[in-house]
Amino acid sequence: MANPKVTVGMPAFNRAQVLKSTIEQVLNQTFQDFEFIIYNDGSTDNTIEIINSFNDPRIQLLDYENMGPPYPLNGILNIAKGEFIIILHDHDFFDPTLLEKSIDALERNPNAGFVLQGSAWIDEDGLSNYREMLLDLPEYNNGHEHAVRMLTNKDNFNSIFHACCMVRSISHKNAGWYYDAKFGLYADIDLWYRLLNVTDFVYLNEVLFKFRTREGNGHFLNNKEFEILNWVYQIANTNINRFFYDSKELENIKQILHNKWIKHIKITTIKSACQKNYNLFLKGLNLISDNSKNSTKLLLIKMISTNTFAIKGLINIIFISNLLRKKYLYLYKFSNNIYY
Repeated sequence: MANPKVTVGMPAFNRAQVLKSTIEQVLNQTFQDFEFIIYNDGSTDNTIEIINSFNDPRIQLLDYENMGPPYPLNGILNIAKGEFIIILHDHDFFDPTLLEKSIDALERNPNAGFVLQGSAWIDEDGLSNYREMLLDLPEYNNGHEHAVRMLTNKDNFNSIFHACCMVRSISHKNAGWYYDAKFGLYADIDLWYRLLNVTDFVYLNEVLFKFRTREGNGHFLNNKEFEILNWVYQIANTNINRFFYDSKELENIKQILHNKWIKHIKITTIKSACQKNYNLFLKGLNLISDNSKNSTKLLLIKMISTNTFAIKGLINIIFISNLLRKKYLYLYKFSNNIYY
């Protein structure tokens, strides 16, 4: 397909049960001038058969061995021809006007490099627990200023940007035209920082996506809370030089990032104790011990006094009172007796 207006990219992996309806939602968009690149990331179900059942010349199938995110996204970028590029996931719900309204927003705002659309969460069944995610933002937003607000936030590493923003191809090129593989599933956050460094963005304050929550116990990110924290911490550290130049200012931002990283390690550690997740709890305590000047004993006291998670946790985690009186070396004995 020569010179499509839009490239729609879709990584696909083992979601054959919903893939047919997801593809149909793309093909039935009110805007029709697009190429549709589907990257099968080594699925072991009948994903390929479902994709091949569609007789639509806009569909291109890329079929590779499983590599995991973000390799499929880079594979899509490598052959994308559209003036605008959007990634849609293989299990979510798309408003039929999604492409039309996103293109219209960018054409109304020629200085904006990408558009963030309003969205909502829905449970895996596609029906339950609908939660809107609409933001208090104007239509046009300064990219550099927003990145600075994200990096100086002392409370969390949250990014308002979801993975399905529509991006001008020229802005992708100016930002490097790649997803950094070392950041895994969170490589899109690094991309947003790089985009915010080179362009502004548009926000559409209406729900154009419904994202399914991730599968329950079978999802590959389960019990990887600390790996996720490390990814977002490293992403922020990697990008601070794009937005801060004075050496003292840089040191201050680095300290802010470190402090909130430690804070969330503590919170995640005490949450894992409340949930009786032995391995995650020990991992958190080791991280605290390795990255703090205070003793583990004092840090646990601080967690209990400053985090509401611990109030409920004390009801179920009897060994906490013992742990506060004992040395760190006795941790394994107490936790073994409680968790197994």
